[in-house]
Amino acid sequence: MTIEETFKQLTRVAYEDADDLQLRKPFSISELHRMRILASALNRACADEIGERIEEGGEQ
Repeated sequence: MTIEETFKQLTRVAYEDADDLQLRKPFSISELHRMRILASALNRACADEIGERIEEGGEQ
């Protein structure tokens, strides 16, 4: 999976969750924690993909 595909997939999930959460304001602590986990997962997936690209010699 390319970095673009990874980013699109994870951001789609994050946006879907954010849309669901907007209907139930104010956010609970568990919802805020889940949003933090999603953001961390997105950052980690992008970093992993970038690392793989570097190891492969910068293939795009």
